[in-house]
Amino acid sequence: LALESSLLPEELWDFSEDHISLKNSFGMDQDMGGDYTMAMAYLLAWQGPVREEDDPYGDGVSPEGLKAVKHVQEIRIPGEKDYDAVKRAVYFHGGVQTSLYMELENGEKSEYYNEETFAYYYDGTEISNHDIVIVGCDDHYSKENFTYGPKKDGAFLCVNSWGSQFGDRGLFYVSYEDVNVGRHNLVYTQVEEPDNYDVIYQSDLCGW
Repeated sequence: LALESSLLPEELWDFSEDHISLKNSFGMDQDMGGDYTMAMAYLLAWQGPVREEDDPYGDGVSPEGLKAVKHVQEIRIPGEKDYDAVKRAVYFHGGVQTSLYMELENGEKSEYYNEETFAYYYDGTEISNHDIVIVGCDDHYSKENFTYGPKKDGAFLCVNSWGSQFGDRGLFYVSYEDVNVGRHNLVYTQVEEPDNYDVIYQSDLCGW
C-alpha cells in the first residue's frame, strides 16, 4: 500500500501481496507474517513488486519467472516518533509505512478500537505485530473519539490492508499517543522503471 500510494496520482498500481509473502527469500510460510525490513529487502533486491493480476492473493501459489514491474531505488526511514518527518514524508512522497500492535482479527472486537469513530489507541507493552500505512494527519482530531486513553488531541489517518470492510472503507485513525505508531517508519522516495539498469549487484538477498 505504501509503495502504491507513493506513485499516485500519476500512476495507479495494484501490487501482489501474494508474491511478496511467498517470494521474499526469507523462507517463511505465508501465515507467519512479515515486517518492514522484509519488504525493504524484497523490493531493493528487485524481487518485486509484481502485478496483483499476475499473482492473485489466496491460492498459496506464486508463479515462477515473474519480473519486477518497478525498481525501488531509494527508501527513507524517518526517525522514531519524529512526527514532523512523517508528516513531511506523507506530503512530499505519499504513504508512510509504520506498524501497530493490533489484536483485531477475524472480525473480533477490541477495547482499543472504537468502531463508531474508526479510532484506534493502544498504550500497553506489546510490540508491533501489524503494518499499516499513514496517509494523512489531523492535529485536532478529538481525543474523545477513542474508547479511552489519550490525553491530547491528534491522530494519523491510516490505511489498513484488510480491505474496505474495515474502518471507514479501509481508513481509520490512530492516536499520536499510541505507543507503537511512528516508531518504525519507511517511505518509498525513488521508484523507477524496470529498464533503468541491466544488473543489480549485492551480496545479501535478505538485506541484513
